Amino acid sequence: MNFNYILFDLDNCLVEIPNIGNYFDKLLIETLNESNVKRIPEFNERKQIWFVGKLYINLLESWGIENHQKFWEVLDLKDFRQRKKLIHDGKIMLFEDVLQVLKELSRLNKKMGIISNTPENIIEYQLKHFKIKKYFDIVVGLGEDQTICKPEPTGINIALKYFLETEQNKREKSIKNIQSEAIMIGDSIVDIISANRAKVKSCLILRKKHYYTEEIKSWEYQPNFIINQLDEILKL
Repeated sequence: MNFNYILFDLDNCLVEIPNIGNYFDKLLIETLNESNVKRIPEFNERKQIWFVGKLYINLLESWGIENHQKFWEVLDLKDFRQRKKLIHDGKIMLFEDVLQVLKELSRLNKKMGIISNTPENIIEYQLKHFKIKKYFDIVVGLGEDQTICKPEPTGINIALKYFLETEQNKREKSIKNIQSEAIMIGDSIVDIISANRAKVKSCLILRKKHYYTEEIKSWEYQPNFIINQLDEILKL
């Protein structure tokens, strides 16, 4: 492993949420129904909410949502309740290769962080439940402020600044040094865009997804690495 700072997405990178697209789409529809919108947007329009970053306000307004903060609070509460149930039922689980990889990275004295669009309280619940919180130097949950969610680079930049400030030999380090030694690992296009905007290397983990080569090539930014399982990062 040639990188000293490893940043992970959480959902479907470390923790498996079966049918994650359908999971979040159901939450979105439920929240829209409770918001009494005149119409439920079509699926292709709905899914844009997870990828537009700070432009989400314009999208919600076009759907008739005026109180953006309230909308996300309702959705996040539904998400937390549902995740707790699914975790209790053993339907949301840690991928089987995660613990081994985290232990090895820790043994190698690598600095690790979580950068997730999920609210921090939900992240903390999962990390504690799966007993992996101790491996992470910093956890950045962006869900409380949708304007800074990935694909914005804010979360990664927060982590990079933290790593710089906590380096024992920080007088010899600069933010550019940290950037050159950092990698963001995630399962979606927003992770790749966020990494590129933050000027760090990016790694797309496919897990059980099957992207077509043409689809990935159409992305605005290309991942520096593509892997199928997490343990492959030990060879990067």
